[in-house]
Amino acid sequence: MKDSYQTWQEFLLDDDFVAWVKHPTPASDRRWQAWQDTHPDRRSLLEEAREMILAAQKPADNLSEAEVREMWQELQLRHQRKARSRTSRWLRVAASLVGVLLLGAGLVWWLTTPAAVTHRTAYGETQDIVLPDRSTVKLNANSTLSYTDDWEESKERTVALSGEAYFSVQPAANRRKFLVQTNTVVVEVVGTSFNVNQRHGRARVVLDEGEVTLHRPNEERIPMQAGDLVEISDTNYVKKQVSSLPYTAWTNNELVFEGTPLSEIAQLLEDNYGYRVTISNSRLANKQFRGRAPAGEVENLLQQLEKVFQLTITTQGKTIEIKSAK
Repeated sequence: MKDSYQTWQEFLLDDDFVAWVKHPTPASDRRWQAWQDTHPDRRSLLEEAREMILAAQKPADNLSEAEVREMWQELQLRHQRKARSRTSRWLRVAASLVGVLLLGAGLVWWLTTPAAVTHRTAYGETQDIVLPDRSTVKLNANSTLSYTDDWEESKERTVALSGEAYFSVQPAANRRKFLVQTNTVVVEVVGTSFNVNQRHGRARVVLDEGEVTLHRPNEERIPMQAGDLVEISDTNYVKKQVSSLPYTAWTNNELVFEGTPLSEIAQLLEDNYGYRVTISNSRLANKQFRGRAPAGEVENLLQQLEKVFQLTITTQGKTIEIKSAK
């Protein structure tokens, strides 16, 4: 999303805009409505581009061959007038917007290009997503999930994740792989439920049900069974059996801690809620907390920490300071 759209064609070259029109979400609706409120003079251009995309998804049976040819020629002319550096991309956009009617039995030939779909969450926000194969994803706060919408023809079902998400994957009839790509590791699945957290150059995968295989950049394969946790950095990994509850409770709007160091709780508050947390000394940072709190009530969690460890916790805006009570 940018401020400088001057023609409706420029909207069509924006993958985020196309994804919003074809696969709107509450978060993307808010972003694009805010853009329109900020740029009322270009709202008509946005609507023109939006109507073009929506029209392209409807049957073209009511168009004559001559009309379709004329539309195609017009788009080609517009393409030629665009900057040459964007030639191939604009042609794909044009092809995705015009159905070409063939002679003969009235066969409709749709030239399409896979659309990029991106879901983003803000601090403190989660989002429920249904993927093209009806697998479901719960996207945690401050996270991004992206994929293309051509899964029916793809050999593999692939999504890219930055942040944290919980996946419930539907097995495909032909056992097509489901791949979750992160900066650190690729998770290969057939059908199962698992949580992936990818932040700060490290990945943590917790398997709730089924089996998965992790693929590292060095081609090392790490098989996982239900109850396994694998934490991966650039150089090594740790694998162990755990209770999945502390790692998946956020999907039920709850935070569960079972001997979690304050330093990790501070990192969670920064990653998921946008706070900047300081702890006065390493002794405090290593204290381990057991307890529960509603995911949307940070103050509840902070009050528990104060009481359990006799702390003084000061919150000012998005800054939290933790120190021992005097």
